[in-house]
Amino acid sequence: MARESRGKRNKYGLARDIPEGVKRLVRQRSRFGCVICRSAIYDYEHIAPRFKDAKIHDPQSICLLCPGCHRQSTEGTLPAHEIARAYEAIANSECVDPSRRVGFFDLFSANPTIMIGGVRFEGPGAIINIDGRDHLSFIPNCEVGGPRFVINAKFKDRDGRELFRIEANHWICGSDLWDVDIVAGRLIIRRRRGDILLDAEKSAGENMLVIRKMDMLVFPFRIVADGDDLHVWRYTSDGRGFIQLTLSRSSCRGNSCGIFCNSREDVVPRVGQLQLVGGKGVHLDGTGIWLCRGCNVALIGGWGVRAEGCGPKAPPPPPPDRRGQPFFVLGSLTSRVREYPQWTEVEYSLDGYELSDKPVTWGRVDVGDGAPRELCYLDPNEGAPLERCSGYMGPWADWFVDKPWADQVFEVTVRNADGTLARVKKADVEGRDVVESVDDCGRPLVPSVFGGVSPWRPRVE
Repeated sequence: MARESRGKRNKYGLARDIPEGVKRLVRQRSRFGCVICRSAIYDYEHIAPRFKDAKIHDPQSICLLCPGCHRQSTEGTLPAHEIARAYEAIANSECVDPSRRVGFFDLFSANPTIMIGGVRFEGPGAIINIDGRDHLSFIPNCEVGGPRFVINAKFKDRDGRELFRIEANHWICGSDLWDVDIVAGRLIIRRRRGDILLDAEKSAGENMLVIRKMDMLVFPFRIVADGDDLHVWRYTSDGRGFIQLTLSRSSCRGNSCGIFCNSREDVVPRVGQLQLVGGKGVHLDGTGIWLCRGCNVALIGGWGVRAEGCGPKAPPPPPPDRRGQPFFVLGSLTSRVREYPQWTEVEYSLDGYELSDKPVTWGRVDVGDGAPRELCYLDPNEGAPLERCSGYMGPWADWFVDKPWADQVFEVTVRNADGTLARVKKADVEGRDVVESVDDCGRPLVPSVFGGVSPWRPRVE
């Protein structure tokens, strides 16, 4: 098999990298699959002349071969004239089996369900993302006549060495430590005899890909699928200690990413709490490990946490005693967009404290110093220690009802010139007739409440 790790140019100075336009013509002439076995995982092969003797990249002399057929071609067990004859027949025939009928990864009519170990991910945009880079993902294919979905993958072995990459179904390998078998819908990749690094099986009828065995290291993370369990490790910087999260008999639906690992989240790994964060997924605090990132529904059947060599468990800070009451903070609300290959997230911070979600705001307030602030009304379960903010206002709206800026927050009902009614800030009445300015208890009208919880201090009878 021709390796991309060999010299970049041949004796005639021809670069090994094939121009994208030529690649596209080769894919179209090969009908998007190996010209011998029709596998949808392929590499580009110079037939006649071979690359070492080629002076140009001629699309009529280059075809698609799967890794197995490519290896046979390189070893001489699959003659070049046989490949050329098969290529010519496919390129000139109107009746060719499309690669998606036999290709391992492209029998899926929509985003497939992925089972890794004992965890089921339904409809993820990315399957594995580590530090913002996809290591396994399915994306829609825009090429006319090609498979509906193509795979992108970057697989490493348990020592962190790259085994292979797949870029839009193009197999790229820079190591001799692998063997690949695709038989009856099952893909097995071995580093050596008896040493399986990837064992996956597809079920086209159920639109599912099942990864039974996988072992890959992208330091400081290691991801292992072993039968019914999914293990994710976070190693310490010296590699001597680790924290391991294990899930089994679990599922999630509608997630942006199945396994999301962020080494920037925590500099020093520590054992923390396993949290199910609404809208964000399952998070092992203190590790940067997220499962079912961005999920709508998550069901956790079994889980476990193990740690070695990480020192004593860091005591979590005492939770604020909010007693289930939403609270107010007047501060600087900022946002930052993080773009990942398959999804986008917006992170919000209030006076420098990162929030778990976008907060409810009662309005932008100018307190007179020329620096507008947001009056945020926050969920009592918000984890950030916002009581430390200088603009912490407590749980009751009574505390700022007499502030000079109160008219920028509280609301009234006005009648517009056309007779319609509208709710506006008191500061925005602009000559319109005020129809309603207080509630049934004589208190100013407020923009919103949390689950029916009153923002006013209870009155003592």
